[in-house]
Amino acid sequence: MPSKAKTRGGRPAKSRGKSRRVKPRSGGRPAQPRKKRRYRRGRKILHYVFFGIVIISFIVTACLTFLFRIEDISVIGLDMYPEDEVIASTGIQLDDNLFRVPARSIERELLALYPYIETVRLHRQLFPPSIEIRAQQSVPSAALAVPGGEFVFITRTGKVLERGLVLLEGDILLVQGIDVQGRGPGDFLGQFELAPISPGETPAQSQQRELCNERLRLQSQQEASGLIMINNLLDAMYTTDFVLTNVDVTDRFNMQIMYENRLLFQLGTDAHLADKLMILHEIVYEHLHPEAHGVVDASAYITRSRAIFTPDPGFNSDGSPINRFVLGY
Repeated sequence: MPSKAKTRGGRPAKSRGKSRRVKPRSGGRPAQPRKKRRYRRGRKILHYVFFGIVIISFIVTACLTFLFRIEDISVIGLDMYPEDEVIASTGIQLDDNLFRVPARSIERELLALYPYIETVRLHRQLFPPSIEIRAQQSVPSAALAVPGGEFVFITRTGKVLERGLVLLEGDILLVQGIDVQGRGPGDFLGQFELAPISPGETPAQSQQRELCNERLRLQSQQEASGLIMINNLLDAMYTTDFVLTNVDVTDRFNMQIMYENRLLFQLGTDAHLADKLMILHEIVYEHLHPEAHGVVDASAYITRSRAIFTPDPGFNSDGSPINRFVLGY
């Protein structure tokens, strides 16, 4: 009879490849099969997930209902409009839920309602629950003279801030020669919307609409070119520290500046404006009498390296003649 294989402890070795019978536990109950244990473990995980979802839902509901009630609303960085008016226009009320405030929608509405708001952001604070409306105020960079004695104040981005009959205080640049007909507060120079096609429009109405769109297109192009000249002039003034307050850009190829109501600067195009302003500054403060009147032509300074002063007869400060001279070569 063949002997059975034994292990080191003297016990018979287990045969491989045969299923092992489940032995009953001490107490008479059989051991649970492996599949059943996995099933119970999976049910426990599902219970944990379910309770976790319930808890998270409760927290979210609490945050959006009876928690985080707004206790304070404030406006920072804006003094052109009353704080109460700005807050009322947002529609936010005390005791509203902090997280149910549509911040992005309110920001867009504020930008549309108040032209002097350049940028705005709504910031939420949790403790105590409050809303801060942080705004950056627009600064007018130029005043456009329009028919009727009005002025249209714009920013460097071309945003129209307001129309008025009185110039604002400070060294604001007065600009003539830009047609801004039909522009109102909040509009941007150089931008326009085409008139839409009306349902069932007649050929005559279609032609009228196309003419209107073409007129708007030409006006926006002129506005854009004039705005570029204004910004280039403002940059040159900042670079040279030469303050000018009256410019005419009617002729885009010959910008003219009136200085202290006595000297007319002819600058040509807006190319190399900083160099032209530097030579004009030298002429005014080093070569001319403080009360001299006349015309300074610097339009050819870049190509011919010279500026020409032509005196205005009859405006000599001391009765002596002021001769025409050429600065450069």
